Amino acid sequence: MVVLEETLQTLANPREMLAEMLRVGRRGIVSFPNFAHWRVLVDLVASGRMPVTEWLPYQWYETANIHPFTLRDLLDWSHGAGVRLVSGYAYENGAVRTLDADDNLHAEEVLIVVER
Repeated sequence: MVVLEETLQTLANPREMLAEMLRVGRRGIVSFPNFAHWRVLVDLVASGRMPVTEWLPYQWYETANIHPFTLRDLLDWSHGAGVRLVSGYAYENGAVRTLDADDNLHAEEVLIVVER
């Protein structure tokens, strides 16, 4: 099992890291801040600036996040790469629960387990 905890969005080549994760381990756990969360989107649209929130606490020029992505982006990658989603969890309003179909907008953070 390989764990990438809030790592992918900080890497220069996240797709290569995902491939390497599944080369080294039978399964991988990937957690990440979901940049499609509705509050992030509302802040971006309302202010015209990258949001600074409890979960994204840095100004755009200070953040380690160089590849922001969404739950839907990661699911699209997994489908295209032939990677199976074993399980998934959403963090929303202080609670962890199983992923739902509408979590691209509702999950603040996401954790998924994948395998080849």
